[in-house]
Amino acid sequence: ISSKELRGKTIVLHFWATSCGPCMGRMPEHIKSLSNLDQSQVEILFVSLDDDQEKFMEAVNKFQMPFTNLRDE
Repeated sequence: ISSKELRGKTIVLHFWATSCGPCMGRMPEHIKSLSNLDQSQVEILFVSLDDDQEKFMEAVNKFQMPFTNLRDE
């Protein structure tokens, strides 16, 4: 992700982890509500705090996260 790509947009950061029960339980709700935003004006970044790349990818696939997904090791 480069700052050039984000210039002029509102940025929404959503931090989560597979080890966070409430995060995972509310994931479908977060995805649904954030999907209603005008993505030409808003950049949504889902930032996982997972150490495990495999668990991160499993969650991204399970919930079909439609946003930019990043992992902060």
